[in-house]
Amino acid sequence: MPLLAAALRAVEVVWLLAVAWGIGRPLLRVGGIQGRHPAEEVVCSLGLGLGAMSLLVLALGFAHGYRPLSLALFIGLLTAAALPALLRGWRVRGAAGSLFGDVPGSALALLGAAALVSALASSAPSAFYDALVYHLGVPNLWLLRGGIEPLPHNVYSNFPFATEMLFLIGLFLGGPEQAGLFAWVFTALSAAAIATLVLPRWGSRPAIVAAGFFFLSPQVFLLSRYVTVDAAMTFYTLLAFLCLLNWLDDDQTPLLVAAGIFGGLAFSTKYLGGLFAILLPAAVVLGRRRPRALPALLLPAALVASPWLLKNVLFTGNPVYPVLPGIFGWGDWSPERAAALDADAHAASVVAQSWRDWARLPLDLILTRRDFGAPAAGGWVWIPVLAAAAFVAARRERQAERPLLALFAALVLIWAGTFWIARFLLPALALGAVFVGLALERLAPRLHPRWPVIAIAAFSLCTIATIASDALAWRALTQACAQGLGLQTREAYLGSLLRLQPAVEEINRRLPHDARVLVLGDAKTAYLRRDHLAATVLDRPLLPDLLGGLRDADAVATAVRDAGVTHVLLNTVEMERTQSQYPLSATPPEILLAFRGFLRSRCRELFRGNGVLLFEAAAPG
Repeated sequence: MPLLAAALRAVEVVWLLAVAWGIGRPLLRVGGIQGRHPAEEVVCSLGLGLGAMSLLVLALGFAHGYRPLSLALFIGLLTAAALPALLRGWRVRGAAGSLFGDVPGSALALLGAAALVSALASSAPSAFYDALVYHLGVPNLWLLRGGIEPLPHNVYSNFPFATEMLFLIGLFLGGPEQAGLFAWVFTALSAAAIATLVLPRWGSRPAIVAAGFFFLSPQVFLLSRYVTVDAAMTFYTLLAFLCLLNWLDDDQTPLLVAAGIFGGLAFSTKYLGGLFAILLPAAVVLGRRRPRALPALLLPAALVASPWLLKNVLFTGNPVYPVLPGIFGWGDWSPERAAALDADAHAASVVAQSWRDWARLPLDLILTRRDFGAPAAGGWVWIPVLAAAAFVAARRERQAERPLLALFAALVLIWAGTFWIARFLLPALALGAVFVGLALERLAPRLHPRWPVIAIAAFSLCTIATIASDALAWRALTQACAQGLGLQTREAYLGSLLRLQPAVEEINRRLPHDARVLVLGDAKTAYLRRDHLAATVLDRPLLPDLLGGLRDADAVATAVRDAGVTHVLLNTVEMERTQSQYPLSATPPEILLAFRGFLRSRCRELFRGNGVLLFEAAAPG
């Protein structure tokens, strides 16, 4: 049954990708954009279609249309809109045929096997903190409430959420596991975008090798099973660069407009994507002394990003909340919380602050730290990347290589000066993979005739060895694959990873659908299928807002009922930890004492275990 469920989820993802292509293909033609190659038109159509879908889901959320009937009708209308393009015929066959051209079948088989393993691992439910708190947690809450609402106790809900809008469709169709497959799809699409960028300029063999190097690197291979937006940002950034390179060659304004659209989608996925996919292309345009061409790039980017900016203006007053509060106003944010957010974001990273940091940058890339399940030893990928970049720089043979080298260097420098977190560097790793493919192609006369097979096999073996050498990464990958194969139940898998999960399962099974749960001490609520209130460790605590200065048990019960709360879920272990580790979000002791008195005297305990308590809130009096 688990394998059948996984197969059905895969069919649904393929169906939605077909719908995205059917929507994006006419948009590409209306814009007068013709790719150099059928593969370019396929990936650009997919990018436009997925971006359009995310904006339409956002609009539906503002109309409070996240109800089962309206969402089903919405998906049906999207399918109907895509049908004309689909019926006129796919160009995937021609794209695939020319893409794979003279690549040995054994190389494709190796890539296919790797894709199957990573897809299987990604079919297991995610236990990644960011996914449970906001990548999935926020869309899940909006889905439960029927539309998009301000969430004042979740600062992350104000980030751009273009990819999360697609996750929301996945949550509606098949739950968190369905959304996880969307995250994996963006990893595969990023590899396809790399191949597409290389193919018309340098041929199919370096295209496949570059895509394989990226996909098989330990960071990307393991990250593909986490529900994050970094692969989506990489995909849109690569499409922006692809259109920019075509504009540099052909000087056609629609190509620059397309680069702006994809840059806006990268920004709509992650603020950092704006620096990568809007700022850098703008710098390239200015470097070509074409300032009059800038509006063709910047205006579409601003138009595509504007819905997320307007959402934040409506909810917080700051279009890029919580960034730049000194310019746009603090609202309910504060300098102390901004500092805490910055410290939390950089908890496992550093930022280049002196010339020594910049001088050590290549070494720090190679000696990277563990990053979200990716072993520290995975930094070996930067050795061939940096060597290949230097090789290509020394032997530039095509016009496109100079801007690619400049974009690669700029990506690394922006990353080093902002967030020294390995997964944020995926766009640079993608361009680095291009240089690896080009360098091996130019060395091909000295290599074995079947060098693409040997290269992809070597990448695979190095990644397997890297993961196997790290007990934590190996265990996480094998457990995810075992769950994907149905060798472990979903409840057992999540229960071994999440302290809150047994209580969440109890809530989903037994509580009425109109229940509202107050969650204290934990914000990892993506699997909770009842409306709820929860606060992250960086936001102000819930109880003071809920209770004010109330101390009497009956008054507390009245305040709880007035907030619509019917049940209380308390993670005592996490609450003790966060009370001391995050003092800004700690509940004042006197309020906590009064609330515990309310729990003892006015509530009925429904569940106890694993340091987690579930109560039914009694009526006042």
